[in-house]
Amino acid sequence: MESLLLSIIQNVFVFLFQSILFIYGIHLLSNQKINIKYFIIALAITMITTYFAREMLTYGIHTMISMIILIILSMWLFKIPAQKAVKYALLLTILMFLFEGVIYLIFMLLGIPEVFLDSVSGKIAAGIISNVMLIITLFVIRFIKKRSKRQG
Repeated sequence: MESLLLSIIQNVFVFLFQSILFIYGIHLLSNQKINIKYFIIALAITMITTYFAREMLTYGIHTMISMIILIILSMWLFKIPAQKAVKYALLLTILMFLFEGVIYLIFMLLGIPEVFLDSVSGKIAAGIISNVMLIITLFVIRFIKKRSKRQG
């Protein structure tokens, strides 16, 4: 029962929010308005593919598959040019890797056991914190864009 609860928490609070942030981030960076219908379709597709990719593939490969799906959806549903879709998906992925790396480094410096870091609970903690870091980053980008629009 506890493992089912952890799985639900991980899928909702880590993977779902990460998918929302990635799709929103690509919209924000490419200056696209959000079409909520396409946003929900893209969210459902990315969640399903990310879930199955994480369950069936090794680390790294599932990231590439998820990124490819996100790029295709960005071009197909949102009509974002390929170069921008690739650039922004890659940028968001690199940011997430950096955030996760910083979190794991901090956890290790704080003396948190490696057993916890490798557990589902540790991955949930790192995932939620990295999502919050991405939210803050996207908020700052949005603020800067709005500010420069008003000044320009």
